[in-house]
Amino acid sequence: MIAALAVVLALLGTEGAAGELADTLAELDRSVDTADDYVTRVGIGHNAGSGVGYSEGFTTLEGLVPLIEDPERSLFFADLRMLLNNQATLGANLGLGHRVFDDDLGRTLGLFAWYDFRDTGNHQFHQLTLGFETLGEYLDFRSNVYIPNVSDRQKGLDNRFGAGHQLFVDRTEIAMTGMDMEVGGSLLALDRLRTRAFGGGYYFTSPESDGIWGWRARAEIGLTDNIDLSVSVQEDDLFGTTVNIGAIFRYLQPLRRPGPGPEYPPVRSFRRPGDPVAHRDVRQRLAEPVPRFRNIVVHTDETIALASAGGSAINMLHISPAGTGDGSFASPYGTIAEALADPLADSSVIYASRGGTFTENVVLGTDTTILSNGPTQQITTQFGLQTLPLSGSSPTALPQIVGDVTLADDSTLSGFQITGTVSGNGISNAVFTESLVQNAPGSAISLVASQATLSNLTITDAGVAGIHLSDSDATVTDVTITGDATTAGTDGVLVDTVATSRTITLENLSVSDVTDAGVELNVNGTGTLTATISGTTTLAAAGNALDAETTTGSTGDLLLSVSSTSASSSGAAGIQLDGSAGGGTLTVTGFADNSVTAAATGGILADTVTFDSDASTAAIESVDVDNLTISATGDGLQLLSPSGELDLGTLSITNSNGTGLEIDTQSAPTEFLLSSEGGSIATTGGPAISLDDLEIDMSLDSVSSTNSPTTGITLDTVGGSLAIGTTMITGSTGTAIVVQNSLALAPRFVVLPHHT
Repeated sequence: MIAALAVVLALLGTEGAAGELADTLAELDRSVDTADDYVTRVGIGHNAGSGVGYSEGFTTLEGLVPLIEDPERSLFFADLRMLLNNQATLGANLGLGHRVFDDDLGRTLGLFAWYDFRDTGNHQFHQLTLGFETLGEYLDFRSNVYIPNVSDRQKGLDNRFGAGHQLFVDRTEIAMTGMDMEVGGSLLALDRLRTRAFGGGYYFTSPESDGIWGWRARAEIGLTDNIDLSVSVQEDDLFGTTVNIGAIFRYLQPLRRPGPGPEYPPVRSFRRPGDPVAHRDVRQRLAEPVPRFRNIVVHTDETIALASAGGSAINMLHISPAGTGDGSFASPYGTIAEALADPLADSSVIYASRGGTFTENVVLGTDTTILSNGPTQQITTQFGLQTLPLSGSSPTALPQIVGDVTLADDSTLSGFQITGTVSGNGISNAVFTESLVQNAPGSAISLVASQATLSNLTITDAGVAGIHLSDSDATVTDVTITGDATTAGTDGVLVDTVATSRTITLENLSVSDVTDAGVELNVNGTGTLTATISGTTTLAAAGNALDAETTTGSTGDLLLSVSSTSASSSGAAGIQLDGSAGGGTLTVTGFADNSVTAAATGGILADTVTFDSDASTAAIESVDVDNLTISATGDGLQLLSPSGELDLGTLSITNSNGTGLEIDTQSAPTEFLLSSEGGSIATTGGPAISLDDLEIDMSLDSVSSTNSPTTGITLDTVGGSLAIGTTMITGSTGTAIVVQNSLALAPRFVVLPHHT
């Protein structure tokens, strides 16, 4: 046993303390007679091809260590193998075997047991293997039983494509229980050349699949006592026909015994140099290698993806700029146009699975879907959303389309960098997502009389607008638009409506470096425009950051909700709302948590706007602002001819050269109630507050006006209450605080303490 341990340490390439132990064992060996040499066998080989339950070749490192010997009668040994797959995953067989020679039968009988291990890269599997064999001079028979831990399984493997047009999903990797048997014998023996051939069958099953029967033919060729070649062919209904070829080099390593031991067995594998070899002598086959399935048989159970439960199989049409084929995964189309011309295009998923650049104009057909492998792509199957293989490979360096793209009804385009314009006219249910549009000579995305979903887009350097929605419905989510900061008249998002009522949703929108409006909403006809701006939205423009209006001659309404939006303008107003020109009504239904961080001609300017959170009823419902922060040159918050009810919540205005808070209903008498719960107004070069003809219920922590050319605070025909914690009016040309025509304030209270 000391020698066996020394062999194991030698095979492991030990160093340090372990290496010293091996040296010690060797020294012990040297203390005995060399006639008692103890021989182990080591080998290295490689198998190329595929087999039952595996698809890659593997390299074998093996060692056979005699443990108990009875010369020419029996051998109890350890059979040790390490398997290294071509994909650098490991496996192992650690076993014990006992062979005996029966004089009466004239045969060698063997029993074996192994612990097996296999790492597939997805999961680690464990198995017990039991084997039996009987070897004769001319005929051999053997059988093995493979008993894996059937609870070892790996669900949720990555989906894969077939070589054709199929997608496989719901993939589970599981080890299979089974058995094999074979019979065969020696064919030819010439000096050192020996051959054997075997035939047999096998059966494997698992909880995830039906049982399979298969046949196997195998041949061995011993070129010398050290080099063996093998070839095997297997076939069954699950793994198909597989072929593998192997070669192995084996070397005898003598070790000296630490004490008296049985006489050295005259077996082929452990013969002393110079001893004759009788390959057909059954007694000398006690230490032959034990044939068996060395890899744990692992099956990947998978399902063809269907469009829906009980539906037809999803057909994949693969495209690649280098392709010249039929759209299969193994032979993709070379252009998008070829894929769109496929008779099954409208029921298929066209997929640029290998990326690339497509230089062509693309016209999608109804119900067509074109995806790239850049971002992670998911499609709907009978198991819900499933991720396409190879997708997510280059989310920041997308496959390209150099040319214009035309969307169609129920079409989807995702995952491309487009140098050109994306457009749609009279279409519905179009989806454009996960893409970049750059250097479009006109608008990057242009939809006319259409309905579309636009999401996860980046738009740069458009010649007119990043997105132009003309008389269209659209949901726009997670879109970044960046202009070149020089081309005149560029908008981030431009919306025009005419006769048809339309709904626009903008969520998580970012606009910067445009020379006109960040978002421009225009009602030009009889249709009502319902627009919602929400999420984390940032609008930065040279013109008005947000510009919404009902134009002259229009009769349609504009219903606007704006929340969580940060606006800035380098040359105009932060937010401008104008309902004065059209015959319809501009109604603000929501205005929560917005801010103007910088503006050149006013923070928020609203003319003829109704504030009503529920425009569907006759009663006025208050619009709650929660928090509003304004920093601007010009007026801070100006409401001309407003109506309805507005609760400013916590208001913070810092402005110069204008009025901080100006409300005036005199020009078009309306009923308007304004309230607040706190905040401050700090104005330089203008009045802090100017209120004319309205009802208020306001509380402010502080109000200051510095160097106003008129008054500091003016309240004219104001009813209700106003409470200010600290008031400071400094350097006003006119009267610091003017309260007139506001007798209704007196019985309710006006508190202006600590003012100067």
